[in-house]
Amino acid sequence: MRYENMGHVISFDLQDGYSIRCNYNFDKEKDMYRVTLFLTRNDLDYIERIDTYWLDAAKTTIKHLITELIERKCKEGFFDYYIERIIYTLKCFDKGNDILECVRLYEEK
Repeated sequence: MRYENMGHVISFDLQDGYSIRCNYNFDKEKDMYRVTLFLTRNDLDYIERIDTYWLDAAKTTIKHLITELIERKCKEGFFDYYIERIIYTLKCFDKGNDILECVRLYEEK
C-alpha cells in the first residue's frame, strides 16, 4: 500500500465557529511549497477543501507567508462564500433527511 506525505498542518481560528486548516508540503520538482486550504466547522466533523496555492518560500519563512496569505484572505472576505456554502449544504442535508424520514415512517405503517 502506498501513501502520500501530506506535509505539515497549520490551523487558524476564524472566531465564528469555523477554522482554516492549511496543509503544506515542499514539492521538489517545482521547488515550491504546495499549500492546500480547508475550511472546517468547529462543532462538527466537517471539512471542505477550498483551494491550493504554490508559494516560493524558504523552510524558515513558509509559516509566516501562509499566515500573511490567510490574513489577507480574511480581510478580503474570501472565506465568507465558503462558509455560506457549508451552511447551505447542511440545510439541504437536513431538509433531505426530513423528507427521507417521512417516507421511511410512512412505509413502515
